[in-house]
Amino acid sequence: MLCYRACLQADALAPQTDAAFTSLAWNVGTGGVCRSTALRRLNAGDVAGGCEALTWWNRAGSRVVRGLVNRRADEYQLCMEGV
Repeated sequence: MLCYRACLQADALAPQTDAAFTSLAWNVGTGGVCRSTALRRLNAGDVAGGCEALTWWNRAGSRVVRGLVNRRADEYQLCMEGV
């Protein structure tokens, strides 16, 4: 099962925040999310900072991809609904 929650230390997340992080995990993999600044911020209690860090995952190779920029912007909006 694809689940970043094994690395999550926060007690409870809003459903929207959980959905945004689940979407990221589906796209970049659980390992990527578990090692990310986004999850580190979320675990530290900085939910808004974690949501912001989601937007940094916008590259394929070393190039910014417009589709990923759009996807992360949508995830950010969803994540912030839970803040």
